[in-house]
Amino acid sequence: MFELDRSSLVVRPRKPLIDWVNALSDEDGHKISVAEAQDNPEIFLIPEVEDEHGLALALATHHEEIFEHLLWSWVVDESLWPKERSVEMLLSWCDVELAGTVFDLPEEPIHAYVDDEPDVSDESDESVN
Repeated sequence: MFELDRSSLVVRPRKPLIDWVNALSDEDGHKISVAEAQDNPEIFLIPEVEDEHGLALALATHHEEIFEHLLWSWVVDESLWPKERSVEMLLSWCDVELAGTVFDLPEEPIHAYVDDEPDVSDESDESVN
């Protein structure tokens, strides 16, 4: 077992995000509920965070990337995305929970993937541990 030098951020959509998604949904009539959407949260690894100040710094640094991933996971047409994507808006559209220390249990190395393909940006082994 390995302890990773990361913290995990659990992000669950709230009603404003789901209202936005439902307003853009196609004509099939299916509207997703907040409860349905929260059943499968997104989890992001961020630099190690030990307190609220560290969390605020991590969100200030990574909120756009997190927000854009969340928007894309619901609506791929970026022209439909809200223009404002501030930390405050992210926090009003999502519940954000710091889950703390991350442990890697398997002995196999972790591999990084970009867009579902192995990251081959450098010629070294992509494994983390």
